Amino acid sequence: MTASSDQIVEKCLCERIGGLTIFLVVIIILLLVISLLIKESALYNKWVKMAVALYYTLITIVFITGRHRIHEKYNMYDGPVIPEGWDVNSNWAFWFSFAFIIPIGILVLYAIIRKIKPLEKNRWTQFTIAVLLSGIILFFLYIIFNLAYGLRP
Repeated sequence: MTASSDQIVEKCLCERIGGLTIFLVVIIILLLVISLLIKESALYNKWVKMAVALYYTLITIVFITGRHRIHEKYNMYDGPVIPEGWDVNSNWAFWFSFAFIIPIGILVLYAIIRKIKPLEKNRWTQFTIAVLLSGIILFFLYIIFNLAYGLRP
């Protein structure tokens, strides 16, 4: 193999690893939502489950398609990258991170309120701890999402 062949193989490998990372982060978020809906099936009726599944399916398709178009338009796959491309890509990831994380937060908060019932028997401590832990986990997911998709070099 020549030096240029080695560079091509290395570049292809890096693109595959990057694509795999993107896929895994989105899949982890989707599995979290789906597992929440399945585990807490008594809390959500059939229409809510179907609406959430449809929402996450559509938003995932839109996000990945848009991200791919941004990478093609600003030459992010092959380089040199047009400088505005990083801004566009970061903004795309930033707004979609909210579109992925906020509905999960609403579902989790609803489940916590229904399960703990803070007004009964002074359960405010348990309720507060559950909300804080959920907030920390959602913030962690937000950071991972933005690092995986919106990170600039």
